[in-house]
Amino acid sequence: MTEIHGQSANDEWWIDIKRGIDQCYQLQAMPTAPYMQLYNQVYKHCASARPLQFYPNGNMPQPDAFGGRELYNRLESQFYTHLIELRDSANDIHGDDLIRFYKTSWEKYNFSSKVINGFCHYINQYWVKRAQQDNGTNIYDIFTVNENQSIILTRSSHIFLVVRESKQFYICEAAKFTSADSISEYLKQVAQRLTEEEHRVKSYLHSSTLGSLLFILDDVLIRNKLDLIYAGAEILLRNDKNQDLAVLFTLVSRVPGAIEKLKEIVEKHIYLTGLQAIKSIAETARTDVNVYSTKIIEIYNKYISIVHECFGGERSSFIPALDRACSKFINKNAIVEACGTSTKSAELLARYSDTVLKSKKVINDADMTKQLKEIMVVFNYIDDKDAFQNFYRRLLAERLVYELSASIDYEKMMITELKVKCGFFYTSKLQKMIEDMDIQESLRAQYRQYCVENRLRNTVNFSIVVLTTHAWPFTTVFEFTLPLELTSLWTNFTKFYRERHKNRKLTWFHQYARCELHTNFTKTKHILQVSTYQTAILLLYNDSLELTIAEIQDETKLEDEILLEIICILIQSGNRSHNETSKNSKA
Repeated sequence: MTEIHGQSANDEWWIDIKRGIDQCYQLQAMPTAPYMQLYNQVYKHCASARPLQFYPNGNMPQPDAFGGRELYNRLESQFYTHLIELRDSANDIHGDDLIRFYKTSWEKYNFSSKVINGFCHYINQYWVKRAQQDNGTNIYDIFTVNENQSIILTRSSHIFLVVRESKQFYICEAAKFTSADSISEYLKQVAQRLTEEEHRVKSYLHSSTLGSLLFILDDVLIRNKLDLIYAGAEILLRNDKNQDLAVLFTLVSRVPGAIEKLKEIVEKHIYLTGLQAIKSIAETARTDVNVYSTKIIEIYNKYISIVHECFGGERSSFIPALDRACSKFINKNAIVEACGTSTKSAELLARYSDTVLKSKKVINDADMTKQLKEIMVVFNYIDDKDAFQNFYRRLLAERLVYELSASIDYEKMMITELKVKCGFFYTSKLQKMIEDMDIQESLRAQYRQYCVENRLRNTVNFSIVVLTTHAWPFTTVFEFTLPLELTSLWTNFTKFYRERHKNRKLTWFHQYARCELHTNFTKTKHILQVSTYQTAILLLYNDSLELTIAEIQDETKLEDEILLEIICILIQSGNRSHNETSKNSKA
């Protein structure tokens, strides 16, 4: 700041200008004639050049060689003096009166500055521009000098007064918030106060005041009340108050580092909610394998929606907290602990996937894609992904061999999802299984043509699936003798296949085959869906109505344990059929 001490005898020109400046600050009427006199005084002073110093090579004289510097310095000092007096006059003003004082004074000062800038037009155009071109550091037009001086004083004194009063007010207001139960109302109040302060600054104060005021609000209303706000967050999560959670997140985010504790609260809540939800379905899950995965998907969908809606959108930093919570309660919960195996979640998810991919309900691609994406969400949290792959591969084999899949395309979609997540090696066997199924129709067509060319007459409709060794989860081969009715089919196909693939070996898994038998000994025709082992036993009764277990075993070569299990199943099925027939007869 440049100050002018004392005045010389030749300062009449400045006295006139100073008087005009005071008249402007007091908003006194200024007719055209006095205004033009002030303009002329400025012009005369700037035009009266000091003795010029000429420089070699025709260089122009420096700006200080002209009469503008002294006037510029005196104007700057006068503006500062007036603002000091204005500031001191507000020492005894408080509360709303202080805000109104600032607003009125600023409006007057801004208007006066424009008038003063008008009659200082010549110095702006003549000296200021030349000084800015040569060394323009801290050289501005007269209106900007006025405004800069007001900003400096506002920052040094007025901001302090406003901030001090505001802080005391908000401390008293925050003291009323003593219980987390009233968190919703408190959050709305704080959000409203922030909005009001921003509006108040725009309407009555300089924009530089806003940062200090908002810092006070953040400190008093948020940072100092974080413990109660955190406790309130738990209440809001329990009561599904999503809108209030969004407000809470916005406010807590204003305090650096404060959301880390909020993440911990959200993670703990999701974890405990997941544990309780799984515990509540423990009994049902014993008989319904789908309810477990369905419940997990339900919990995930609920909280991913809350994270997106309340905690920052799809790229929210709260997503890792959700992931950690889900991973913990999915891999260790009441059902897993009751079963005593860490692979239970992997097994139940594989069985749920099996149900989805078997579904014969009319479903469009979009719905199936959604269901597969949900399965993959749970899969991402499974710790033992190798266990899932083992369970899934066995169930996939059953769906493919017994033609239970809703669509082979959906099977491919699921395998693609697994491949994206775990890589090619993880899904290589699954993909090979699908490839085996893709070539079956061509193989069957070739065999039918082979039968025609060789005049082979098959008395039984016959369909076969040739699978790649090691890709499928079929390993155990049991000793078994085919019934005579099926032997020719086995012989013909074996010969056909060996002629085309001389270096390949066929291993027959009769235990996975299925047959369809038609009854001829009852008035009502029945169709029996039975296994190959059951077929072999039932066909023996075409030749004899009474057979001992030893005789059956001699014919079929089945092991004792397997044979007894099959006979028990046939007896139970026969009893159920007999009971149903009896009921129908009585009716």
